[in-house]
Amino acid sequence: MNKRTENIGSLSRNKRKEKETHPDHKGSCTIAGVDYWISAYINESRDNGEKFFRLYFEPKKTEANSSAPVQAADLSASPDIPF
Repeated sequence: MNKRTENIGSLSRNKRKEKETHPDHKGSCTIAGVDYWISAYINESRDNGEKFFRLYFEPKKTEANSSAPVQAADLSASPDIPF
């Protein structure tokens, strides 16, 4: 495990998005030594119309790891997301 990449990830705009159901952004990260794919969707709050990301994490497939995707919490409480 490389300490420089632990608990770090990146996202970029999904240039291959062809359908509305495809994620707006894609990326990857490493958490607790496990590599994950990230799918991010831009959503809008029904309460106040503010935009936020909804993130889904899916472990990268390896021989020792074949679990289902993990859904993360909404980031709607974070005012640091620039739109």
